Amino acid sequence: EPLASQTHADEARARSIGLVRSTCEALYVLAASAQAHIAVGLNQQLTPSQLRASIRDGTIGERVQWQAVRTGDSTFVPADTIHAIGAGLVIVEIRPRTAATFRRFDYGRPRKRHVDMAVAGAGPSAARSAPRKLTAARTLLVASPHFVLERMMLAPGVVRELDAAAQTWLFILAGAGRVESIELDAGKAVFLESEPARIEVGANRLHCLVAYARCTPAPYLLRRMNGMRVPDPVRASSEP
Repeated sequence: EPLASQTHADEARARSIGLVRSTCEALYVLAASAQAHIAVGLNQQLTPSQLRASIRDGTIGERVQWQAVRTGDSTFVPADTIHAIGAGLVIVEIRPRTAATFRRFDYGRPRKRHVDMAVAGAGPSAARSAPRKLTAARTLLVASPHFVLERMMLAPGVVRELDAAAQTWLFILAGAGRVESIELDAGKAVFLESEPARIEVGANRLHCLVAYARCTPAPYLLRRMNGMRVPDPVRASSEP
């Protein structure tokens, strides 16, 4: 069934409730039914009073911009943007550690709603950006003010060094391998920070998501390890 219609705090509202930053997020679809949809933004501009009335009478689901999604799609949700996840989806949600969520409408669930905090700032949805190839192994999905999300595909038997100088998160989509002493397989998540990490790919190709704390793609996120550390930089033509 659909999940709550909600927003996350922008910079001003985050500071007003004691948080250090705004909250944006990325949604990556792991599995989707044929009719799966995600809503991001409104399908028309509403005044605060119109939005409040729509929340009250339950028609908010008709006012949001629903987008059809399928397995492998990614969606960026800016701060202070109304969004909802439809039925028939399994997703990975990536966002900063500090987060404030304001529920507008919860499809009859007995959870607290935050209508007053959630009303301001909602507007039409932003266009979804297409994935962008950075290198043979890396595809950029989202570059936000607080984090970058990429999809990585590494060939069987490959050994690489991952630059995890910033907070870095790996989620394994398919394949198997090892990062340092941690075994990797589908569905496993690993958090890394402050130092490079050695990745060894198993007998099958390793397909994973990697998110890290930057606002632009790291130029040397992956390095080859064959006796010398040869950089695998982002192609100049792919620089933002």
